[in-house]
Amino acid sequence: MPEVLRGFRTRLEAFERPRAPEPLPVRIGRRRIYVLPTRFGLFYGVLVAAMAPAR
Repeated sequence: MPEVLRGFRTRLEAFERPRAPEPLPVRIGRRRIYVLPTRFGLFYGVLVAAMAPAR
């Protein structure tokens, strides 16, 4: 079980922001945009799911 937790921890650390200052200009990409689990975030998720094409 500790191996599973270590793997989970390394994957979670990959999502963290780097601790060192970044050179400017900073490029905003997919990995920097987060939808937080708030009411608006849930609404946005439902809205996107409703607009997605059915398969």
